[in-house]
Amino acid sequence: METDHQAKIRRANLFRWLTDKSLTKSDLARRLGKTRGYITNLQTRHFGERAARSIEEALFLPRGFLDLA
Repeated sequence: METDHQAKIRRANLFRWLTDKSLTKSDLARRLGKTRGYITNLQTRHFGERAARSIEEALFLPRGFLDLA
């Protein structure tokens, strides 16, 4: 079962990656083929396993990258 703690780690890692790459939420949305609203929702709502793996794949990140504490 997914936990809020896991979602917080995923959020932190995704938005740290975004900052490190000097990208905006809009840039990320385009890379993922999603809306900016979807990206905003990742910041405030459930960020599950399926979303994490899909994002990693789309961004060519290693599987499990977003889960690293």
